[in-house]
Amino acid sequence: MQTTETAQPRARKARTTAPVSPPPKTKKDQFVELLRAKAGSDVKALSDALGWQPHTVRAALTGLRKAGVTVEKLPAREGELTRYRIYAKRGRTAQ
Repeated sequence: MQTTETAQPRARKARTTAPVSPPPKTKKDQFVELLRAKAGSDVKALSDALGWQPHTVRAALTGLRKAGVTVEKLPAREGELTRYRIYAKRGRTAQ
């Protein structure tokens, strides 16, 4: 007589998933983040932080305004550059 062994189910390995990292910030996200600072930011600082030419920074400011975002132009103090900021409590926020 032959004995038959019952097949034991194989133990499954637990699937491990890599931790999900947040998507990288786009230049637009970085731009908006810099503009949301309480003191805002000037064109030179934005240009240096993002690696953009000054005319590109100004065009991006215009693009935000056209999209309905309230971009506030802060008065320049003597010897300083004009600063811009997004005041989150007013107008639309950037997307």
